[in-house]
Amino acid sequence: MALIHRWTDEASRAGSSITRVCLAYEAGRDGFWLARWLRAHDIETHVIHSASVSVSREHRRAKTDRLDTELLKRTLLGWLRGERGHCSMAAIPSTQEEDARRPNREREKLVGDRTRIINRIKAILIRFGIRTYKPTLRKAEERLEALRTAEGVPLLENTRAELRRDLARLRMVQEQIKEIEQQRLRDLEAASSAKTGCHAMVRLIARVVGIGVETAS
Repeated sequence: MALIHRWTDEASRAGSSITRVCLAYEAGRDGFWLARWLRAHDIETHVIHSASVSVSREHRRAKTDRLDTELLKRTLLGWLRGERGHCSMAAIPSTQEEDARRPNREREKLVGDRTRIINRIKAILIRFGIRTYKPTLRKAEERLEALRTAEGVPLLENTRAELRRDLARLRMVQEQIKEIEQQRLRDLEAASSAKTGCHAMVRLIARVVGIGVETAS
């Protein structure tokens, strides 16, 4: 804010009449907290989708803060003039909207973690000629002790220890995925009950057995 006020004062002293302050930055890992904070202080703020900004060939190799800033300034000014082809702006969500997205994003990450762990376990076993082992089975850790290499010998201790740790990580990830999915179902049921007064499945059962909705609920 001090920087914004300094720029505003410098422009005023130079004879400019400031009627609008508009800021923009590229979407990144900082998210949208800054945009919400600036808007709360009555400053027009936009968040630019990074991939939507076209970069000229001569700037593709040279990348500095100065060049990036000049490019974003030209992009923002073009967008403000109504030339929407310059870039696309991200919708700035509220903190509640961002929080509501967290379970789905966390689940996506956990599913990716699960796939990587399974692939790592399979890659380790393939080195010993073992291709039929399924890490996702309930008794996968018990079956690990009975595995034999292509030469017919048990897996050595360090390899088994590594696989046990991977299986423990896999188990934890699967439990977290299940926890998120169960919570999502509870949230959906709560939202459905709040909106309709009775869960859709309950109403369906009520119609099948021929009783009133009030009795079923």
